[in-house]
Parts: sequence; structure tokens; C-alpha cells
Amino acid sequence: NTDTQTYIFKNMMKLTNVDVNDIVEGDDRAFEIWHEREDSVRKYTLQARTVIIKNSWLKDLCDLQQRYSLPAWSPPEFEEVLADCTAQLGQTVKLACKVTGTPKPVVTWYKDGRAVEVDPHHIIIEDPDGSCTLILDNMTADDSGQYMCFAASSAGNASTLGKILVHGPPRFVNKLRNTSLIQGEDCQFTCTVQGAPTPTIRWFKDGVLLTDQEKFQTFSEPRSGVVVLFVRNPGDS
Repeated sequence: NTDTQTYIFKNMMKLTNVDVNDIVEGDDRAFEIWHEREDSVRKYTLQARTVIIKNSWLKDLCDLQQRYSLPAWSPPEFEEVLADCTAQLGQTVKLACKVTGTPKPVVTWYKDGRAVEVDPHHIIIEDPDGSCTLILDNMTADDSGQYMCFAASSAGNASTLGKILVHGPPRFVNKLRNTSLIQGEDCQFTCTVQGAPTPTIRWFKDGVLLTDQEKFQTFSEPRSGVVVLFVRNPGDS
């Protein structure tokens, strides 16, 4: 039974210690399997009625031997993970981690879901031991965000995350604009400000801090930096 013999080869013998020899005697075709152990050498002879059956046995055995000699696959695994960090404008930051796996994983870096492209501002280094480093030179406010190191191979994939917060003074991305006054309607002023840590927002009119919360209502969205001032009945000011 071919299946039974294959089962024995796989589970009872060290396939690296198996030698196969063809023997032909007259019209009989067979092949010998020599199995070497520490205490003895055993010989098995399998008789095949046809060349097709014999070749089929040989192919199955060779496939098992080749599979047994390959290193065991293991999915990517991060032995060292990314860590969150803060930085100042103009600094250089290194994000480092270490991944192992067989076959060797292919590593890709992402920022906020987008692949990081290698350029003078982004330098990627990979060492033979699995250490991976992303170097960001001359940090700007735009470098703040969540970074991911993604490792993939035919055995699986894994990832690690780290956040960078770049400290910098507040700056207006979109400044205030004049607005037209329409009698009987409220009006609003909108601008966008960025900075880290998140800036504290205060509104002034003619140098005086606005404190009347019924007349002046404010709204801010820290993630986007958008801030809005609503003015009720501006004609009464």
C-alpha cells in the first residue's frame, strides 16, 4: 500500500538518513531503501509491478525528503516593538524594532496608513539579524502621527505601532478672514491652528477677551486644528 509506506517514511524514519537504490533483475523492478540508525542499518525492498508505480513511489519519497530537509517555517514575530516618542522641530528621530521569521519577512513602513517612501528625509535600514530602523531627519510638524512597521512572508504577517509627537509653537494654517454682516443673522469666524502640545485658544475683540458665553460660542476640533467662533446677533455689538 503506497499510502501506508509513505506514512511510515514520514513518521518512523529520519528522512535525511534514507538512501534509495534502484535494482533491476530481469523483468522485476524494485528499489531498496536503506535506513541508517545509531544501532543498526535496515534495508527495505519495495517491489513494483510497473515502472509507473515505482516512479510514483520514488517521487513521493523524494518529495518527503526534500520537505524534511527544508527549515521549518515560522511566521514573523517582533522581538522588539516600536515605542511612542516626542521630538522637537529640527531633531532627528529613530524608530527601531526587530522582527524574526522564516522565510525572512519583507518589511514595509507606514505613516497614518500610507507607505513611507525612502528619500533624504526618510531613511530605512534593515540588518541581517532582523533589526529595522526608520530615521526621520530634520523633523517638522507634519511628521507627527502614527507609524507602523509591517512584516510579511509566506508564513504570515505581523506589525508594530508607534506614535511620534513633534513639539512646536502654534502656527495658523488657515487664518481668519473678514465676514459680511447680514442683519438678523448670526455670523462665524473660522481658522485652523496647529501646534504641539495642543494650543489653548482664546478669542479677543479690539484687544478685549471675549467672555460672554451666551453671545460668543466657540468650537474646536483638536485633531484637525479647526477652531470656530459663533457670534449671536452681531448687530447688537
